[in-house]
Amino acid sequence: MTSKQLKQQIIEKYPNGFSFEPNALRLVEGKIGYQPDQSDLDEIKKEMFKRQDGVYLFCEQVADKETRDEIENTAEAWIKSFGCFSLDALRDKYNLRVRNLSNKIEDFEAFLGKLHYPLEAYQSAWFMPHKDKTRFTRPVDVRREVVVAKLTQNIDKIIEEKSCAADYEIIENIPALNKELLTAVIKENMPNIIATINNDTMCFQLAENHLPDNLSEKIREAIDKLETANLKITQEALHIVLSLLYKTNFNETYSLPDMRTFRNVIEQHYNNAANRIWKNNIFIISPDKE
Repeated sequence: MTSKQLKQQIIEKYPNGFSFEPNALRLVEGKIGYQPDQSDLDEIKKEMFKRQDGVYLFCEQVADKETRDEIENTAEAWIKSFGCFSLDALRDKYNLRVRNLSNKIEDFEAFLGKLHYPLEAYQSAWFMPHKDKTRFTRPVDVRREVVVAKLTQNIDKIIEEKSCAADYEIIENIPALNKELLTAVIKENMPNIIATINNDTMCFQLAENHLPDNLSEKIREAIDKLETANLKITQEALHIVLSLLYKTNFNETYSLPDMRTFRNVIEQHYNNAANRIWKNNIFIISPDKE
């Protein structure tokens, strides 16, 4: 039996996947009428990919040729247009047209790696290791920061045009993203953007559009009070004084999600001859201005 014939037999007789475990191999002859030797097994194994549960599949057992071609073309188009893509977004786009894969994204990644799509030229990884559950794929010869910078530019342009953009509106324009990757990119790389919930929908807008008009004046007043008391201008101290001046929890009221965004807002709106910078979370006078 040729390897092509053996492949066809396995696809027909094992439509849900094939196991190379010794106990399973002993039953093969009774099912397909032929007992493959080790060279046969080695040959077909090269064409298969392994699911997380140890079961092997041919790509034909996951999707028809039309779907496989579309998946490859979509991946290439997203790389070309956006510099990367979310594996979850690609899987979700074709979820109803593939079979025999679990919900684990690693199974879809293994399947993608066996298509003609040259996955060896790309790298898949967790976007924020140990912090999230979304994987993204980028060219191995393009630095991660370059890819992320391209994404942030595209996202920033959409938010600026709409003033306040819902997550689904951004994804409509950048289909290579899913909600998790979009949120991760903004959280880790765009401190000028804040997230708010409107009618159960996550929306993003420029922080400056959500802040009080007299913020620069209040920042100077807060810094003066801390200096008068001979206190370090830490992020915590500055937040407390601003909260007292505005008679509200500043970060909570103005939807600043964390101190990183708070520091960015302060730095952008501080207006004084003595320029300041953040160092170790203290708003110090810049050394070249001393």
